[in-house]
Amino acid sequence: MKQFVLIGYPLGHSLSPVMHNAALKTMGLENEFRYDIQPTLENELQAFVASIREGTVEGANITIPYKTNIMDHLEVISDEANALGSVNTLYRVNDAVAGCNTDVSGFLESLREHAISLKGLHATILGAGGAARAVAFTLIKEGITQLDILNRTLSKAEDLVRKLIPKGQCDVRAGTLKATREDLSETNLLINCTPIGMNGHSVTESPLRNKIMHRGMVVMDLVYNPRRTKLLQEAEQVGAKTIDGTGMLIHQGAAALEIWVGEKPPIEVMRSAVVRALGG
Repeated sequence: MKQFVLIGYPLGHSLSPVMHNAALKTMGLENEFRYDIQPTLENELQAFVASIREGTVEGANITIPYKTNIMDHLEVISDEANALGSVNTLYRVNDAVAGCNTDVSGFLESLREHAISLKGLHATILGAGGAARAVAFTLIKEGITQLDILNRTLSKAEDLVRKLIPKGQCDVRAGTLKATREDLSETNLLINCTPIGMNGHSVTESPLRNKIMHRGMVVMDLVYNPRRTKLLQEAEQVGAKTIDGTGMLIHQGAAALEIWVGEKPPIEVMRSAVVRALGG
């Protein structure tokens, strides 16, 4: 049986096998392919890429903390992934291992499900890691006019701003997570790209205080376990529209699966599997 895997470290929180194997079963491919998790150390990355090149592994998703480091071991990288400096999907092209990034399309499709148009918006991102980079890239590409990047470490936010400034006609600023009401008063779209609020990490915490969010904003959390994070609960309390992280998880996974098998996966089957696994 051919194998797709998720690599990273640690991997205990991932629901990727649940949604991918549900999709493969519905597509009639469960006897040909299986999706598993494979905790991987950094010094094992080169050997892992070789396993794809040799056909031992058919394809892979990459998660924290290897989305950037994995690029050093690939022969082919998509233009978009190169621009992002981040790869989350590996596949074989002839005898070479290629990498691309489906986080961008996954994020965009998740917003489209909620009829969110990005053009002209003032957006604020919490975090400055790989997920934040993909989200920022997409926001600028889709025509926002102002982007604020808030991170615990200001220097990391400033570094991301420097990388983003050439990407489009958008005012990009850096700040810390010690934001004030005034800092977010003009924000239309707030996106948490940190792991704060995740089960097994900091489930009782929120990256912001609810008093600085407001009714006129959309608040999206890329954390999907739990679906209603502390941040989203606080956003609901002030009347903001909320979007949980399941949509992005599903759409980025579906895009990867389509690359591997050459067929469009059943999105609603994947969604149902994730929602069931999260307790409804």
